[in-house]
Amino acid sequence: MDRFVSAACLINPEFRTNTKAIQLAYARWSATNAGDTLSPRALGMALRNQYDIAVVRSNGQRYYRGIALHGGQQPLNQ
Repeated sequence: MDRFVSAACLINPEFRTNTKAIQLAYARWSATNAGDTLSPRALGMALRNQYDIAVVRSNGQRYYRGIALHGGQQPLNQ
């Protein structure tokens, strides 16, 4: 998990990213870098436990609060 986060993500409480975007980026990264891929549920649990990332809902969408993909950060107030 640490390798994925350091390679592909930014941690900041002001960021939020759609859960599907993080899951897709992780699956792509894992296919070329890690071999075994965590399930979406296990990925979410690992993010919560290791980085204090929370899931928030807005307009019917689910987001991870506190994380963004490089080049794709979205402040929470948007």
